[in-house]
Amino acid sequence: MKIIILTPSLYKNDGVGNDVMHEYELLSAKYDICIYAEYYNEDLLIDANIELITLEKLKKYSKNSKNTIIFHHSIYWELVEDILIESKAKIYFRYHNITPPEFFAKYNKLFVDATRKGLVQTKRIIKSANIHKFISDSSFNNDDLIGYGADPERCFTIAPFHKISDFDNEPFDISLLDELIDGKINILFVGRFAPNKGHKHIVEVAYEYKTLYGSNIRFSMIGKIDQNLKQYYDEVMALVEQYDLHDIVSVEDNVSFRQLHTYYGCSHVFLLTSEHEGFCVPILEAQAHDLPIVALDRSAVASTLGENQVIFNEINHRKIATSLNVISKNVRYREYLATNGRNNLKRFALDNLENEFINLLELA
Repeated sequence: MKIIILTPSLYKNDGVGNDVMHEYELLSAKYDICIYAEYYNEDLLIDANIELITLEKLKKYSKNSKNTIIFHHSIYWELVEDILIESKAKIYFRYHNITPPEFFAKYNKLFVDATRKGLVQTKRIIKSANIHKFISDSSFNNDDLIGYGADPERCFTIAPFHKISDFDNEPFDISLLDELIDGKINILFVGRFAPNKGHKHIVEVAYEYKTLYGSNIRFSMIGKIDQNLKQYYDEVMALVEQYDLHDIVSVEDNVSFRQLHTYYGCSHVFLLTSEHEGFCVPILEAQAHDLPIVALDRSAVASTLGENQVIFNEINHRKIATSLNVISKNVRYREYLATNGRNNLKRFALDNLENEFINLLELA
């Protein structure tokens, strides 16, 4: 038996990529496994000693009923659809969610087309391919698949594999540490610059906070700036300019893992105002650093966040600003939220996720 992991792309420091890499490492200890990816980081393949196969081999392996395919789906991927539909291998559909196209309508037609096609393709594959089991990152994603026509009896939820433990032995960046421990309250958000991520809400919250409580605060937004979505980034920065918030709002587009660890370690609250998340790994990263989280209840956020956390059903920038002020100044409440976050992390312990995943695959 051969196990083939299918993913359109494979890159470092990427949520889907981390899930694929851990999956490969886990299964390669016992099974004959390979990966097919159309786009990838060659250094990553060399470092991890990965067997990457050609399209021709993928087609060959897919026709063998003794083989297993694990298909990771998060965007439209024309190349493999017919292969999946015609496959004789046992297929596991690993669903990471597709961002709704309406978020990109104002900014990039290619993104709109790719996400719209991805959603339509999801429904086609569910209808036409012989999927053995569907494995979603979250109950939110699972509900999406069922809504698209997947058999509920074959739908399961297992959180993605992550690299939270990598923070344990990572030291802080001393120069950045000195900058951040200057007496200001540090509010953090981590996520790429995309229209669903809620950066404008964070700027609005920063404005309300400055109006109510002054400037002894720093809002740090950490995330990759996509030049294909530069109009969105420009709009966020125009809002910063409009409200004259350059003294309290900063954007960091390219940080090292050590710097990311330092931002998490020096922050007082993690602020999440995203409008759409299929899972949201930064929630786990924040909780691993004992950060209380203030979040907007959208898509998979609440289910990942866990119980006894601060979550708003509707966006209200002034109320969120007030909550940041209360949490940052009340040490006992901050510790209470941090403890609840640590307890929530137990659900996503790698040992548990690995056992659930292996049991679900039913491998011989």
